Amino acid sequence: MHEFLLVPNQMACIHVPPPPPNLIVFVRLDKPVKIEELMGPLWTSGILRLKTLQSIYGSSSFQLENVKVEPYEF
Repeated sequence: MHEFLLVPNQMACIHVPPPPPNLIVFVRLDKPVKIEELMGPLWTSGILRLKTLQSIYGSSSFQLENVKVEPYEF
C-alpha cells in the first residue's frame, strides 16, 4: 500500500455517508508497506499540509507528507 485516508476513528468509514473532508487526512507513503503492517492502531507522523484532494476513496482537506508509520504500542 502506498496511500490511505486517515480518519478520526475506526468507525469513520468511506461508506455512505463518508466523514466530511475536514476530518480526513490523505496519507501518501514515500515507500510502500504491506497492508498487514497497517492493520490496527498506528502512530503516523509527518508534515501536515492544508491541501484539498480528491481520490477514489473520497475528499480530504489535508495531506500528510514525509510520512513515518509505525505500530502503536500499548
